[in-house]
Amino acid sequence: MEEARPSGRDRIGPIAPRLIRDVRLALLVLVLLTVAWAALLRPDYLDPTQLGTDVGFYRGAGERLLVGGKPNALAPGDRPEPIWPPAWTGPLVSPPTMGVVWMLGAIPPAAPAIVVWWLGALALTVGVVTLIILFGPLAAGVAIGPLALAIAITSWTGNVNGYLLALSAITWSFGLAPGWRRPAVAGALVALGAGVKVGPLLLLAWLIGQRRWAAVASALVTGLALLAVTLLVAGSSAFTDYLGVAQDASANPQPGPAVSVLLKGIGVDPAIAQFGPYGFGALCGVASIALFRKPRVAFAIAVVGSVFALPVVRYESLTLLLGAFLPWTLDRAAASLARDRRPWLAAAAAGAAALAVVGAIGLANTRTSRLVMSNASAGPVFVRVYFNGIPESFGYAVPAGATLRGWGPLTGSVSGPVLVFDGSCRELSRSDIPPAGGWLQVAADGSHLVVDGAPAGPAPFAAYDPTCAERAP
Repeated sequence: MEEARPSGRDRIGPIAPRLIRDVRLALLVLVLLTVAWAALLRPDYLDPTQLGTDVGFYRGAGERLLVGGKPNALAPGDRPEPIWPPAWTGPLVSPPTMGVVWMLGAIPPAAPAIVVWWLGALALTVGVVTLIILFGPLAAGVAIGPLALAIAITSWTGNVNGYLLALSAITWSFGLAPGWRRPAVAGALVALGAGVKVGPLLLLAWLIGQRRWAAVASALVTGLALLAVTLLVAGSSAFTDYLGVAQDASANPQPGPAVSVLLKGIGVDPAIAQFGPYGFGALCGVASIALFRKPRVAFAIAVVGSVFALPVVRYESLTLLLGAFLPWTLDRAAASLARDRRPWLAAAAAGAAALAVVGAIGLANTRTSRLVMSNASAGPVFVRVYFNGIPESFGYAVPAGATLRGWGPLTGSVSGPVLVFDGSCRELSRSDIPPAGGWLQVAADGSHLVVDGAPAGPAPFAAYDPTCAERAP
């Protein structure tokens, strides 16, 4: 009797799972290589304590609150932060609660707290993205490919988005859990996330739609407590400052995928387009509640809304969109963990070793910087330091005959062009500033020289001054 030969369907069947597995592994390698390549391309990513990093902005807000300052505004003597008017008119675009959260992390020496936060964002971003690649729906792979660089930037910058991606995972896992304890944890974390970046409020809409009242109650109690603490520590003016910074960002959005930018691109009046993100967020919130019978779809809509409901959406912020795939991802990952724990333990050990190496590099790269400016010319000058040659910068007005500190002893470093302007923003001279700062001497003719060391005697702090900020090198 002739042996039956397998049909075409039978031959293809075993191949498809292997092909899918190989595609997933290739995509994971692509993402990990992109993360590594980003660090090689931007070695400053390996020093999270320097000026201009996202986690540096958070630390600065906490530091200002510790000395009675404002989280969303700079004053004389504050640690400088790069500002890019007219879109970025304050040192912090996050709600003032972020400064309150960072008050403990800003207590000197701040470097360990900064590095720990930075490592946490790196670990959570890479970890959650790895789960989505290995266990998520195939559609996730289509999204992850174009977002590989965004994932890398989110991983290295220490931005709160790295934590918010993990928040989406916890909200889905705990939000629908039986009982009230884990839903209550999910609700509290959603309130904390909304306190530092507003967008996670859309996850609260999803919890409302799912009738998870323990989570909703926990979110409300936690949110009110955060509001009370922020008002007590930062004062009501902090919220006024934040709304002003947010309004400037809405009215002057930078090129990117923000809803307001897209609306302006199709001809909508800018005065109307600036409210587009909030309208889009409201629509997503209503849809997330209305689709309560489809919790996965409703959750995905809430995640999308949490990204695009904000006035500023940078390319790297799109990493958060991957949270929309988590409902389909986490169930499969849990099943895999139940079958065999050994691969998970091996991955955890490898990840811990990698984080230890990266953390050691981050701590080794921290430096103490200072810049002292002396003006020997006949009139005031404006000194602007540009971070890594991009338009983001910080600067100071130095009166004639004055010697001022641009920033005092602090943990961090900065390098890039430094420009000196006269009162009409005419460029007088430029040079590069070394990572450890130095003594910037402006001569009578407006030329300047940067040398190591500093003049003898105390020098007062200079106030941040936005004059000539638009004159990028």
